[in-house]
Amino acid sequence: MDSNTERNISFEENDGKKHKGSESLIMDRDETDKLLQKSLVSDGLINAIKETFLSVDFVGQFCQAIVVSESFMHGISEVIHQRVDMQVKDVKEQLKVANERIVKLTNKLNDIEQYSKRRDLIITGIPMKQREDTTSIIIDLAKSLGVKIDVKDIYATHRLPVRRIDSTQPIISPIRRDRVGKGGGGLLVFVRNDIIAKRCNTLENPDFETLFLELYLNDGKRYLLGACYRPDWINCLKFIEHLSDALYKIRSNIHRQYDSIVFTGDFNCHSYKWCPTRKSTVEGDMLYDFALNEGLVQLVSEPTRLKSKSCLDLILMNNIASVTNVCVKSPLCSSCDHSIV
Repeated sequence: MDSNTERNISFEENDGKKHKGSESLIMDRDETDKLLQKSLVSDGLINAIKETFLSVDFVGQFCQAIVVSESFMHGISEVIHQRVDMQVKDVKEQLKVANERIVKLTNKLNDIEQYSKRRDLIITGIPMKQREDTTSIIIDLAKSLGVKIDVKDIYATHRLPVRRIDSTQPIISPIRRDRVGKGGGGLLVFVRNDIIAKRCNTLENPDFETLFLELYLNDGKRYLLGACYRPDWINCLKFIEHLSDALYKIRSNIHRQYDSIVFTGDFNCHSYKWCPTRKSTVEGDMLYDFALNEGLVQLVSEPTRLKSKSCLDLILMNNIASVTNVCVKSPLCSSCDHSIV
């Protein structure tokens, strides 16, 4: 093969390479156009997807699908149970600490009371008189002995309970609170003279007919008695708020702890849950909820007003262990429409 032939072949090969390079350039441009078209289509698709996802209908359907999903509800339930368990655990710990503190305070209070009794002076042999003023008796006695005592020097004076079997039968004395500005109503409580009674005026409210007494019984126990009368024209909710305020004051005073707290009287409301002789009144349901929330138990389960078959005269107390029997008797007289409890 001569040199010219070699050059021709070489030329043809090089020329062929040039053609291939041109085709390659043309193909790159076509692919670029296709990619641009695809990119435009992709941008449009992305915008369409965004619009769909952000539409109100889609969001609503998506949320509904999540809410009705069993997996979602199970997950939410697990989270709620965990949170509730944590809260219950915290509350139990707080109650444990509070109970321990109550026990410590109770023991401390008992120690203080026992220490304070070291300063008590018991005087015997003084005849008892009706409506006597024991403080004046002590001052007069000290004066006769040449000792000067002022009322400010005395914290409190009272008769000790009579425990002798041969002691005379107790005399009953009345304590009353009359209605002011209107006829009728009012409260009257009879207390045996062998029971020390002290009026608690700070618990009473001029807008409501209640009378509160501290009672010191022969067995050494101390009771708080609240005699109540709610006429039907007195708002029951406000009357209950008054009783709640009284209970708060009673329970907040660590120097006055009672073996039993008793609220009794004519509340003019009926609860089916206490006496199933008729439907509950609105006021009856309110009083039932009040007793439940305050830890009070209602003891009368028979109608006390026979005409309406209603249980209106109630006994609410926090310690039923001190009660042996509750019964409903006939009315006191023919003009009375309420039975005796």
